[in-house]
Amino acid sequence: MLPLFLSLAIVILAAFYLGSRLIRIEYEFHRENWEDDGKPADYFSSVPGSHVSRFAVSTSWLFATPEWMKGESRARKLIVWYRLLCLMFLTGSIAMVYLQFKRL
Repeated sequence: MLPLFLSLAIVILAAFYLGSRLIRIEYEFHRENWEDDGKPADYFSSVPGSHVSRFAVSTSWLFATPEWMKGESRARKLIVWYRLLCLMFLTGSIAMVYLQFKRL
């Protein structure tokens, strides 16, 4: 169980890193969109802003690709990996809960 937990910790940290990169791209190259999104802060405090709007954009980016990302090749690549990592974390978390209850 510990190896699965540690693997999930690495996966979610990688997802946070990619989410921060996406927010930084939006902040640096698409400032108007960043402001329209509520000025989201990144996960590692290099972009100042709102933590609430960070949660909102991080969640919405799982299901929809904003227009500014469609024209940004780096962002398109990052969003695919971000979504994959979040899916891995979700499925791994479900598996961990299932395995824990199976042990009981």
